[in-house]
Amino acid sequence: MKIRAGFVSNSSSSSYVVFIPDDFDLDYSLYEEDDDTDIDTLKGMIKDLKNGQGICQQDGYSEYYVIEEELRNKDLIVTSIETGPDNGYIDVITKEQITEIYNKYVGDKKWEIY
Repeated sequence: MKIRAGFVSNSSSSSYVVFIPDDFDLDYSLYEEDDDTDIDTLKGMIKDLKNGQGICQQDGYSEYYVIEEELRNKDLIVTSIETGPDNGYIDVITKEQITEIYNKYVGDKKWEIY
């Protein structure tokens, strides 16, 4: 398995671990005229990410790529993992998980993300 610290050109073969801030959202009006993008699906996928759930390309291909591009533009990718030729996946790491991992492995300087 290859682990990369950034995006690769063939996003369908990569999965991403992302950080979603509480205020993360999209300007849905940008996609209202796009026949390939369903706004309700897009909103549902954003809601899933904000609730700490991952999303898959199969949940909505166009919507997945809209979200992937926005995550890339906002530098919210923690890492990407090459997974194969067919399915991309976006998974979420929460503030609580980052805090737990940091406190577990980084010695005596405890901290919490707010």
